[in-house]
Amino acid sequence: MPTLVAEPQWQRVAGQEAFANATMLAVAGGPDRYVAVALTRAGNAMTGAIWTSTDGVARRLVSVPSADDMQIDSVIYDRLGYVVWGTSSQADSCPQGPDGGRSCAAIWTSPDGESWTRAPDIPSFHDVEIAGVARLGDDLVALASDLRTWTSRDGLAWLPVSSETSTPWNVSVSGVVAADGALVAWGSAVAGNDGYIPVSLRTTDGRRWEIGGAGLKTEGYMIEGILDVVAADGRLVAVGHGLTGEAGSPPAPSVAWTSTDGLTWTPGEFQPEPSTGSLGHLIWYGGRYVALGSVSATSIERLSVDGRTWTEGASAPDTAIDGEEEGCTGGPCPRSIVTDLAAGPTGLVAVGARICRCLAFSTLRAQIPAVEMLRYMNPQFIGQKGSEACLVEEE
Repeated sequence: MPTLVAEPQWQRVAGQEAFANATMLAVAGGPDRYVAVALTRAGNAMTGAIWTSTDGVARRLVSVPSADDMQIDSVIYDRLGYVVWGTSSQADSCPQGPDGGRSCAAIWTSPDGESWTRAPDIPSFHDVEIAGVARLGDDLVALASDLRTWTSRDGLAWLPVSSETSTPWNVSVSGVVAADGALVAWGSAVAGNDGYIPVSLRTTDGRRWEIGGAGLKTEGYMIEGILDVVAADGRLVAVGHGLTGEAGSPPAPSVAWTSTDGLTWTPGEFQPEPSTGSLGHLIWYGGRYVALGSVSATSIERLSVDGRTWTEGASAPDTAIDGEEEGCTGGPCPRSIVTDLAAGPTGLVAVGARICRCLAFSTLRAQIPAVEMLRYMNPQFIGQKGSEACLVEEE
């Protein structure tokens, strides 16, 4: 039985002026630091950026080669170091497509989060959106949203591999995770005349994917959806949203599932029920699963020790500064949305957004009494109130 640490209590970290004009998108934790990836804005230009931190509070911007005109999507920590991926529109490496635009997948690696190398461009990266990168045995596997697949031993030289599915559906992949000698992906598929259905996929060789999804519901045009998956403590656990999709429907209920194979899913239960809100980010830490999400632009936290029974956290990440509600418009303010979550040397770090009249970057810190510190960082289109800079959200 894993040792259970105390439940986190979230608190905003101060001093975030350096994140003005930045859009942080994801965070990963390694043995000695956190790495957060972002976009920074200078006029109409967007440039990829990376911050590192050894404690989740003090942060340092590092240089990234060939990151201009780059949409950075995510980052993971791997035994090779850190791997970042996104989409490039650089004219010198990405040819113009038939529609006049440029879009190519791009990947960087770093052994330490400080020094970064971009993988050479290859023709099969053109017009590709990478959904996720995960390790399968000796190889890193990059998976595109349309199930195109590449493998690499070093994260720099990538080779395309042919892939096929057990059912000839048109699949759209949202993410992928390593799971006990296999990869498990999730997303949706067009199933003949039945329209879109939620699916999961599993492969043991990176080439042939078995399509599953038993236990994921559809009802008319409404579908459930997996948004994140973790393989930990002897099981797969997924979180997401309940039936949604019809105009005017109420906020979807929170949903969590467990699975032994990544293909058949058993829904969990929430106490108290119902739990409303989409759970988009999940991690195993301190003997429990921690899920963060949002409902009506308000962040929520749900906790479970077994993935089956979930309870409401005592607090949820809140980007508000004490007393800053003055000057906000349009209801409760500010509101917080989490966009990523990772574990690292001093605990948990998450990233998200603060919404009022502005979208803001905020960093939160959660303290676990006498045990450990968890930290919450926040990104997206930026701005802060009071004496700090503020970028007004476009309508």
